[in-house]
Amino acid sequence: MIFVIGYLIGSLSFSNWFATRFAKTDLLSFGSKNAGASNVGQLLGTKVMVVVGCLDLGKGAISLWVGRYLDLSTDCLVLLGSAVITGHCWSCFLHFRGGRGIASLTGVILGLGWFNVVGTSLLIASIGLICGNRPVFVALAVSGLPLLGLIFDKNPLGLTLLAAIIFVKRILGHTLIPESPDGMLRGYVRRMIFDRDVISNIGWIRREDE
Repeated sequence: MIFVIGYLIGSLSFSNWFATRFAKTDLLSFGSKNAGASNVGQLLGTKVMVVVGCLDLGKGAISLWVGRYLDLSTDCLVLLGSAVITGHCWSCFLHFRGGRGIASLTGVILGLGWFNVVGTSLLIASIGLICGNRPVFVALAVSGLPLLGLIFDKNPLGLTLLAAIIFVKRILGHTLIPESPDGMLRGYVRRMIFDRDVISNIGWIRREDE
């Protein structure tokens, strides 16, 4: 029951609601085809991106805060958090497609009260904004969650589960076979590192126009 409730909460797609409400556009057929804050930002601008990012983060944080208020065990809270992230990545309201899950993951860790883990992860990810390789440093931050769990004594197995969901989403993408011009293997490697099938972000976003 906990997983079902969390999954339904996570499945709420604020990004696609904004896209269809204000731009009459299905976000799953626009840009990167992700139902997330970054893609809706490409469509409707930075302000909407920030709002949607906060809402996606809030799905995870508020769900976990309620769970803590109800005095759920840490294992149940991690299960609830994993369900929220799963729902965001594979929403039952979007034909089991969705967003990348990073904002929801951040919200879940905040909801667990693991602020040192969140702070360190955000520091690593923010380097990507400076270097211009955000997806790479986000991947480093997510893959480092189990280690941070060990360092800060914050349930490394639970953090491994949460990180695994994000990487499963990256690997599966929107299509099982990568849209890569030079083979499946390189396509899967790019999905893991860059969260897309080709190196160029602009080429990936505009591929439907080529």
